[in-house]
Amino acid sequence: LYQSILTLNKQADMEQTVATAIAENGLGLIATAKGNYKKADSLFTNALAIQKNSMGEKHPNTALIYLNFGLLKIAQGNLTDALQLLQKSESINHEFFRDTHTVFADIYVGYGDIAVKQKAYNQAKDYYKKALAIYKTEFKNSHYSITGTLKKLNRLN
Repeated sequence: LYQSILTLNKQADMEQTVATAIAENGLGLIATAKGNYKKADSLFTNALAIQKNSMGEKHPNTALIYLNFGLLKIAQGNLTDALQLLQKSESINHEFFRDTHTVFADIYVGYGDIAVKQKAYNQAKDYYKKALAIYKTEFKNSHYSITGTLKKLNRLN
């Protein structure tokens, strides 16, 4: 689907649109999941540039790309950039959503992952617990966000 959107936008000379940014963000997530970090980095970089040019810095979609880009940076081991990207996402999201929105849980999981890589295990536990508290208000216990965060938390016990 994402690739189809990019193809259609290219054919219509609409490559610098929000739809392209969203599609590249999605493809970046897929590339990250497949371990193709170089491709993901390129996709997130381009998606972010298009999104910021189209809708500006202070937009929920921009914040989403920052979040996903930050998660990629964690996977790459670039914790300084990851932290900066997650903080940008958190700051923008605070302008649009309540503190209990699941996007903040996703950000807290990212902060927890950074803390684990820094061997700050108690801090990681706190972030994961904070994320779980939000997830549990929105999702059933079988939801992947809850089960995945519980696995991370249990590894620390």
